[in-house]
Amino acid sequence: MTVAKSLPMYGQTPTWNPSRPRLRPLRLLLAWVVSAATLLVAAWIVPGAAVHHVGGALAAAAVIAVLNAVLPPIVAALRLPFTLLLGFVLVLVLDAGMLLVVDNVSDGLHVDSFWAALGVALVTSAVAVVLGVVLGTNAVATRSEAALTSQFTTTVTAWNLGRAGAHTGAAPYSALGRLPLRFASVMRART
Repeated sequence: MTVAKSLPMYGQTPTWNPSRPRLRPLRLLLAWVVSAATLLVAAWIVPGAAVHHVGGALAAAAVIAVLNAVLPPIVAALRLPFTLLLGFVLVLVLDAGMLLVVDNVSDGLHVDSFWAALGVALVTSAVAVVLGVVLGTNAVATRSEAALTSQFTTTVTAWNLGRAGAHTGAAPYSALGRLPLRFASVMRART
């Protein structure tokens, strides 16, 4: 009987203890036979497919198992750039479609064709990325913003506890009203 290791407590760093993979020959043999049986059933049901004998089904199942072990990681690694590219192109096409809709329902924008709308969508996306980086308005939070968010969450929690009459004294109230002093000082420092 094995004793399960306990999970790390909150705040503790989890550790990684690699172990050798366990090879279970009986389970492997059973999976191989089941795969061969499914090939026999599929070939019997589907017209145009045939398995000539059980040995052929076993050989085919073994080759399929080897290919399944090798090909999916390679395909997954190769499809990631294509997935990202396809997502980018689909968003641009959607933006171009929205520009065409705006052209039809308003007088503020005129676009001659889908290709012109696609060009406008591409240029506006590129300019928005550049301006977002230059002006600092992109969604990537800096360390100070993350710290402010964490501090805000802590003080709002203390504030809500104080409103309920169970204030613990963790953040005394300021002259600004119900805002804790710590949050008020952070807001003054940010301006």
